[in-house]
Amino acid sequence: MSVLVRTAQDVAGNVGAKIEHTINRLLPPKQRERALENLRIFSSFLAAQTALSGIPILLFLAFAAATLVVSLATCVFLGVIAAFVFTLFVTGFALLFVVPIVFIGSCTASIAFVWGLIVYLVLQRINGGETPVQPGTKVGDTLNVLTGGRLRNTVDRADSDSQQEQLAVDSSQDNKVSLGSQGQRGHHEARTTIENLEKRVKRVERQVPRLEREISAKEREITQKIT
Repeated sequence: MSVLVRTAQDVAGNVGAKIEHTINRLLPPKQRERALENLRIFSSFLAAQTALSGIPILLFLAFAAATLVVSLATCVFLGVIAAFVFTLFVTGFALLFVVPIVFIGSCTASIAFVWGLIVYLVLQRINGGETPVQPGTKVGDTLNVLTGGRLRNTVDRADSDSQQEQLAVDSSQDNKVSLGSQGQRGHHEARTTIENLEKRVKRVERQVPRLEREISAKEREITQKIT
């Protein structure tokens, strides 16, 4: 065992001696010392440069980071202000149209409601406080009395004329069917009957506006008396 250790030590010593001899031939001791001296000098130079230039470099990096942060904050702040200003401008421009429309709509609805309420109260008072109005009671009787009974007569006449017109039309149709063999005579009679009925209807239609005007005038008189 000791022989192996001694042999290994001898081999290692020989290898180390050969390596040292080779290094000494390639790099003499003086050159190695000079290279180490240069390396120490360069290290000292780097240390001095780092000590002297490190603080300005750090300050420059801090300045760049602060500039970036301030720029981003400024952009965000200006963007928010621009968004608020644009929103206020657009909203104000829209209010120029919204406010008049809402005001006009509210006034129109209020006026319509007030007029409807007034008409309802007037009709309720004319009807004697009864709600709803029963057919053929207060309002109808009052208007009939104010028109001197002509309203009822006109309505009855219009109903009778419409019934007669219907009967005449039915009879004319029956006559057309039953008297079709008589030719031109039956046709002429039917046409004459229809023309007469049309004339009656036109007379009734001409009387309706006049009666409506009279009724409106009486209603205004009643309203004025009540108010």
